[in-house]
Amino acid sequence: MEVGFYVNPLGIQLNIPNELEKLAMRVFTSGDIVYWPSPCGSNCSYTVDFDGPAYRCVDTEMPTTPTELDHPGFMSLYNTSLGIVQVPVPPYDSLENGTNVTQDASDGIWIQRNFLDDNFTHATHCKLYAATYTTTVNYTDNIPDINTTVVLHQQIFSSITEEIPDVSVLDHMEPSNTTYALANFYAIEQAVEQVLQGSIVLLDDGLVDDSPLIQVSGTSLVTLWSFVGTSNTSSDDPITFPPDFSQRLEQVLMNTTISITNLLQNSSSGASPATYTSTNATILTYPSLFVYSPGTLWTIYGAALALGCICVAIGLYLLFKTGLSGDMSFSQIMVTTRNARLDRLCYGAALGHDFISKELRLTRLKYGEAIDMEYPEGDVKRHVCFGLDKEVAPISKDKIYV
Repeated sequence: MEVGFYVNPLGIQLNIPNELEKLAMRVFTSGDIVYWPSPCGSNCSYTVDFDGPAYRCVDTEMPTTPTELDHPGFMSLYNTSLGIVQVPVPPYDSLENGTNVTQDASDGIWIQRNFLDDNFTHATHCKLYAATYTTTVNYTDNIPDINTTVVLHQQIFSSITEEIPDVSVLDHMEPSNTTYALANFYAIEQAVEQVLQGSIVLLDDGLVDDSPLIQVSGTSLVTLWSFVGTSNTSSDDPITFPPDFSQRLEQVLMNTTISITNLLQNSSSGASPATYTSTNATILTYPSLFVYSPGTLWTIYGAALALGCICVAIGLYLLFKTGLSGDMSFSQIMVTTRNARLDRLCYGAALGHDFISKELRLTRLKYGEAIDMEYPEGDVKRHVCFGLDKEVAPISKDKIYV
């Protein structure tokens, strides 16, 4: 039987789905919630309360020096370890003589960080709690704005021994709704913890050009976190963490828990670690509204009108100066390009395209009155055509042209 994020409820054997692991990684690398489509329209808001897991992370500092192991130059930059605490074993909280029956259990995760510029180990202890989430979601044009407050309740422990099932310390051995819920919380936290686990070390393996050869290696995925920076220069810390490291860790688990809404809508698994419920939603609708703005209308049409008037004025000026008008017909092109000198320049390029030489393409032409041409005796008409700049003169309306 499969219930939520684990199988075999009688044995309470945790089984974290691959989809949950991928979801935790998406939240970890993006640094934000994986959103889901609005269930109430493009502009609406609702508030929902639900139970989920939450971290309480506390920072501590302790004097230390870089750890040297197999050879000099070894320094631990990042390392995680489990916290261990003694907890009673239910349902046998004590023996007949009053002695408590206890076992080692996980007390959350410890994360230690070292920096090159100080002699302190920065440690953060994150404990897992059952909590109540109050989430308000506001959609504006289908873009969500999510605000969440969390109230912590009891701490969640888990067994670290193979003989006793993981969540046997949560409740009685018989399955119950509380056991199922807390086991699901633990499974979500384990998906987040997987991306935090591991270590990163700094090695100085010798000299290159009288400079240390620094290498960073490790097994942790923390360098993929959106709030962690990396640097390859020896003058900087190879890894930089956010100043509010503990708050960011708490936010990762919160965002992963909230993002499960997206997982539930897109999951192919039959497991359902959440119960759907109804809640009141406020839906905002905006009727179509048209506003007439005379100033905007005249700005647009006034600019087009002014540009049109300028073009008409330029055309009238040229028409008055030359006394000529034309069009874009083939006949217009043919008569204006009749020039014996221009024909000689274009000799051999009648087929166009590849037959037009580069020199011909770069030749600048001018339209006007052809000069230095032979005219019949007594002929006062002038020939107008395209020609080289020095072969034509400006057109004048006082002359008669062919």
